[in-house]
Amino acid sequence: ASSSNTFPSNLRIHVLCPKLTRAGEEPAEFSSIYFETPAKTMQRVIIQVDWDSEKSKKKAIKMVSKNQDVESFSVNDEKKQLTLEGEMDPVPLVKKMRKEFPTQIIAVGND
Repeated sequence: ASSSNTFPSNLRIHVLCPKLTRAGEEPAEFSSIYFETPAKTMQRVIIQVDWDSEKSKKKAIKMVSKNQDVESFSVNDEKKQLTLEGEMDPVPLVKKMRKEFPTQIIAVGND
């Protein structure tokens, strides 16, 4: 789920700024400045989650499955790792998971 303080992907903002003039003069020309949010790309993210019980593992899986940007994931019980695939920024998800258990990003790459 996206938080209210993030911009959607592919957002483009156009700002007109007055060109510098001498004090007291009205600007005759304006410059255009464009800001764009980066487009999300399909990527694979491996995160290490130090769950200490079956209950906490299920909680981690639930947190991942609720994230709308995660299209699929797999669990490696032996290494306590989750492999996520989707068009996502893993940082907000990892920050949220760190509130519950030790979590770190192991690898990020394009699929």
